[in-house]
Amino acid sequence: MDGKAKQQSTNDNTKNTEVAASTTADNKPTSKEPPAHQPGSSSQQEDDGVPQQSSPADQEARVQLYTQTREDLLKRMLSNSENFDRAVLTLSSAALGLSVTFIKNIVDLSTAIYVPLLAVSWVMFVSAIIVTLVSFHISQWAIRVQLNHAEEYYIHRKDEFLTKINVPNTINEWSGYLSAVVFILAIICFVLFVSLNLNHKEGNMSDQKRETNVKKLQEGATVPGLQAVPGGVMKVEGGAAVPSMQAVPPAPKPRGGGSADQSGGNQGGDSGGGDN
Repeated sequence: MDGKAKQQSTNDNTKNTEVAASTTADNKPTSKEPPAHQPGSSSQQEDDGVPQQSSPADQEARVQLYTQTREDLLKRMLSNSENFDRAVLTLSSAALGLSVTFIKNIVDLSTAIYVPLLAVSWVMFVSAIIVTLVSFHISQWAIRVQLNHAEEYYIHRKDEFLTKINVPNTINEWSGYLSAVVFILAIICFVLFVSLNLNHKEGNMSDQKRETNVKKLQEGATVPGLQAVPGGVMKVEGGAAVPSMQAVPPAPKPRGGGSADQSGGNQGGDSGGGDN
């Protein structure tokens, strides 16, 4: 792109020099005497709106101002071309690094969708970087070719080199367009990949929450089982046992008769009571 600006500057300067020389030759008087003034001719041109022919000094000033303006515009064009190449190179490198960081921290490639979009964006970012770097060498090539054309035209007086096409300059111009188009397509592919995967990730998270809630609603509370009694189940084998009565110890025998009869009566009464 830089070679094109230099070629235009060289061609324009050559054309401006030829225009100035031809204008000076046309306006140079053929004799010392001024041309005869024709009455009414100048007023008639002014009335018809036709501008009068400028003087050589005025034409030279116009050519000089035009040359200065042209050189300033070509310098601006050259600066824009350099800034454009630098911007494409910087942005492509930054976008490539950003995409790698995004894949590493946000989206897992094992669960990602539309992975070919990411691959295409990486290829295009790398291609934009390569094309931009190659364009610098093509620009140097175009400048050398243009210098050769200038030498052939100005030094060796070969007029065909004035309008001869500079092929490297054309290639350099198209390489700038190509790098811009590839860079824009890379950004589009990367943005599509990011947006699609973010939406897919949010959808999976919402589906998982919904499935968890439905599972909780469908499953009721579990009933705990009975614990076994240690030692097995106790068996009841009958009623409670009735304790037996203890016998009363016998009383001592008395020494007298009355006492014997009384004690015998008492024993009889006791035995009768025992029978009852």
